[in-house]
Amino acid sequence: MITDSLKNLTQQVKNSYQENRLLFISSIFIPLIAPLFFYCPTSVLRTIFYISIPFLIALLFKNRHELKQLISQDKITWGVLTIFVLFMSASVLWSDNGESVRYFSKGKLFLFLGLTTVSTFYITYKYPKFSSILRNCYILGATSSALVLIANYLATHGFALDTTRLEGMGRASNPVQASLMYGLAIIAITFAKFPDRLQASKIYLLKAALILPNLVVIFLTQSRGPFLALLVTMVVLFILRSKNKLKITIATTAAAILLAAPCYSILQQTNILDRKTTGRFEIWETSVKQIMEKPIIGNGLGIANRYTYTKDNGTVMVASHSHSLYLSTAFQGGLIGLGLLLSIYFLFAKRFWSLIKNRTQDHLWIGGWVLMGAAFGITDFGGIIMNLSTEWLVFWWPIGFALGHLAYQKQSQSATIHLQ
Repeated sequence: MITDSLKNLTQQVKNSYQENRLLFISSIFIPLIAPLFFYCPTSVLRTIFYISIPFLIALLFKNRHELKQLISQDKITWGVLTIFVLFMSASVLWSDNGESVRYFSKGKLFLFLGLTTVSTFYITYKYPKFSSILRNCYILGATSSALVLIANYLATHGFALDTTRLEGMGRASNPVQASLMYGLAIIAITFAKFPDRLQASKIYLLKAALILPNLVVIFLTQSRGPFLALLVTMVVLFILRSKNKLKITIATTAAAILLAAPCYSILQQTNILDRKTTGRFEIWETSVKQIMEKPIIGNGLGIANRYTYTKDNGTVMVASHSHSLYLSTAFQGGLIGLGLLLSIYFLFAKRFWSLIKNRTQDHLWIGGWVLMGAAFGITDFGGIIMNLSTEWLVFWWPIGFALGHLAYQKQSQSATIHLQ
């Protein structure tokens, strides 16, 4: 069976390459970058993206007429996305610190973010399996690196649980970022569609085996924000998938109550409960004051700001951002930037709901990534206009996937109606 599957996969790859070589080559890079988030620094990921740029531009230019027609079908969403990126990129012009290099570094994001979102959208439209390929690559990267981290932790600490927070590799070197990224993997695994030839019992066992190492890593990072964001996201997605929404709501609430006591007893052995606010309230208070100084257009994306705060143990620390996606956006782009960001979330929610009306489980994880990022952003993130950071996983890529699938769905429905 494995040999036959490999032969079929090899033949599909050959056919895809022969049918459209430019599309095939263009679709390689993002699924390659996704698993490398767990192993490589940003410099490696950025280099791969730089290599992809000529192919992506060539793909979009060659198919510009079809792309223009597709975008015109949803002018509002694409218009708001464009205005948001343009406005935030232009905001470097009124950043006060005068760092021209930083201006250029932030301003070039207009090309990067626009190119990656549009190309992800178009590739998904032309090749709907594209998002599933990226998802599977991401799961592979997450699960394999989770096993490495757990093995290393056991070799160092054994089975003793202490206050040491697990750090990952690559972009997941920060415990908070690690928890977020492995949480996204759990969402992708839970709502992934496995081959129909597998029995339901085997699918559940396979998903459990994949989820377990990722969940262990999240626990060992001792990060509260990503874990709570994951719980909220999972509950919402299960409710969306369920036919009996009241039943699933009661069941998840009961499960949370039953798990509360044992989880609390385990967490007492760590420093999760002792960390309290970790200085966030002080950071947020300072951030709000700065926002009020330039409430309409903000202080600009190019400004390098620092927040001094005191942790609960008395240690004085310095943060580079306000640890809130929404406060950071308001600080950088004012009420205009924040309003545009919230408008994008609103439009995405509407489009995503249209996409999953037919209860397509294979698409639920896409909305889950955006939702987890939005929930996590309440207490973290330094903004959404970032260069190949984890914000791409919870915003730019899934938005491209969702809009691409929706465009494909509309095209398929139109073709069916035409045939009838």
